Amino acid sequence: MAHNPDRDGLVVATDEEFWRFHVECRRACKKARAGARYIAFYRLAPMSAITHYACVRTETRNVHPDEIFRDCPSLRERYKTRGRCALYEISDPIPLSPPIEKAAAERPIHPMEWTTLAQLHKAKTLQDLREE
Repeated sequence: MAHNPDRDGLVVATDEEFWRFHVECRRACKKARAGARYIAFYRLAPMSAITHYACVRTETRNVHPDEIFRDCPSLRERYKTRGRCALYEISDPIPLSPPIEKAAAERPIHPMEWTTLAQLHKAKTLQDLREE
């Protein structure tokens, strides 16, 4: 999908270890363009759904993984070769009710996609987020 500058929400794929990091440390990180106003969390299998989103409080560009994962050695080891990225300080995650589930024939979100807050609140499936 071509990038649409009006999309200011970043949907990130997250495994359970990364999810715990997001919730406990109130941080998210990605190699992405600047301007995310919120981060939504696509929880990988077996959940396969966007379950929460959080507002971005601050964004710092060009941060080394050692700084991002200073309190989480296992993630620091996993991402030490990925290079610098954006660090987002986020609010408490807000649950989506109901979660946005991946339909059987849909491709999952990996590693990230951009959307709008309105689409996030209207979507029933991942495809709904991908429609312009």
